Amino acid sequence: MSLLDAEKTAKFFDKTQDLFLYQHVSDFTRVREGQEPSILDYIFTGEESVVEKIECTAPLGKSDHVSIEFNYLTEADVKPTCERIRNYWKPDYSAIKATYANSTVREH
Repeated sequence: MSLLDAEKTAKFFDKTQDLFLYQHVSDFTRVREGQEPSILDYIFTGEESVVEKIECTAPLGKSDHVSIEFNYLTEADVKPTCERIRNYWKPDYSAIKATYANSTVREH
């Protein structure tokens, strides 16, 4: 792999991490006689629970890439979390600032 290819690969991987994508394929997807098997085909989603039953099957025609079969769940059971998420854009910071503008800070 050339330095340019390695940089592109790293940039691609970094972007998937920045977007919080989940990569579902873990088996080799390209197998060519005399070469090292590799994962070159991916299924990216924003949630882990929407893809199931991934199966790598025989290639189509003369391809050296396997076929990937999987179930995509369009109505996955997503359990709501009880985690509180703060919306820092919602408060009226001007009003908060005005309220505490005349306050004094006591040091102990």
